[in-house]
Amino acid sequence: MSGDITRSNLLPIGKEAHLLNTLRTQKSNELALIDEKMLKDQQVVVACDLAIGKLEKSLTKAREMHRVYQDHSANIKNTLRTLSFSSTRTVVQPDAPEPCKELSTLLGHEIPDREKKLRSESVELAVFCDKLDITIGNLEEDLRCTYHTKAVALETLNAAKNHRADIQGLVDNIQSCFRAIKKVPTEVWAEIFRLRVEEDDRQFLSEDSPERRSTILTLSH
Repeated sequence: MSGDITRSNLLPIGKEAHLLNTLRTQKSNELALIDEKMLKDQQVVVACDLAIGKLEKSLTKAREMHRVYQDHSANIKNTLRTLSFSSTRTVVQPDAPEPCKELSTLLGHEIPDREKKLRSESVELAVFCDKLDITIGNLEEDLRCTYHTKAVALETLNAAKNHRADIQGLVDNIQSCFRAIKKVPTEVWAEIFRLRVEEDDRQFLSEDSPERRSTILTLSH
């Protein structure tokens, strides 16, 4: 097969035609495989976008829950400090009024019970916050991996697009070899130029013409 077959005005025949048809078939099959791979990459990108949306929502919710439980834990600690301070003020003098003694006795029982419940709740909150920390870490890692997967798919997709364009150009070039007319012969351009010059001489260079233009300017229109 000659190197300039795609620029020749002669139709390929024999071995040249067979080789060109074989190459065109191979490249067309390669285009089909690239299209299939690109479709899968596009599906990966779509799936990643959906996963990213869900992960970001879950991560936002987990962080908000973590903040709420941390605030609640801080409130419990403040309450415990207040109760601890109050417990030191429940002792009254022996000569105090009876209502004060009753109140002191009541508080002496209620404050320890309340402190016990709050400490138990504080421990539960700490455990739950630790679990949320792990959940948040896992969500962040999943989100990072999903973004990476999407970036790789997009990079592969762009590379495939460029490769496909090159192959498509080759296929188009091969197909042009089998067209009856692939380019205008030089002789045809020369004949067109000659006829145009004669037309200029007759129309634009005559004495009766209101407009005089050069042949070169006329040909540029």
